Amino acid sequence: MRGIRKFVGGVRVAAGLGVAVALALSVQTASAHVVGSPAGAPSTNSVSLSPDCLAALQAIRDALVADRQEDSDELQNPNPSGEAVEDSAEAGQFAPLISNLRTACATVIAAIKAQASVPATTTTPPSACVSAVQAWKAFARSLWLQRTPPTAAQQVQLRTLTQAVRSACGLNWGDWSFDHR
Repeated sequence: MRGIRKFVGGVRVAAGLGVAVALALSVQTASAHVVGSPAGAPSTNSVSLSPDCLAALQAIRDALVADRQEDSDELQNPNPSGEAVEDSAEAGQFAPLISNLRTACATVIAAIKAQASVPATTTTPPSACVSAVQAWKAFARSLWLQRTPPTAAQQVQLRTLTQAVRSACGLNWGDWSFDHR
């Protein structure tokens, strides 16, 4: 019986948390994405959850907390009789909560899907960046094919090419250095 209880409980928790996490991540992704803006730019279009959607999410959270408390109480005072019936009844209580969540959050989900369907714009890196990366890759490949440790002169050349890539591509990694001795 305990094995069935763990399975039913795991499925129930996974379903509820999966829906909640999917909504949370979708809202974060949708609010973080602005077409044509740099990755670090603040978002100007965000999707907010309706009060009904928030209430449905809270109902699932409350049901999960209550179920965890009940499971904890049952572990303290086990009663093996009727456990399978009780487990299926507990699993059944989450179905209307999830259905309510889908209904209440339908407009938010539609807005997220609409934003996701907008094609993202791509930017072409400057030609200086492309050529610096190609030079770095060619030199790194030659070092790899050499199959021996690089000499001091080769290490200096690799650092110089790396700095050229950083400068040409506008990469700034703060105080991090490639010199790891």
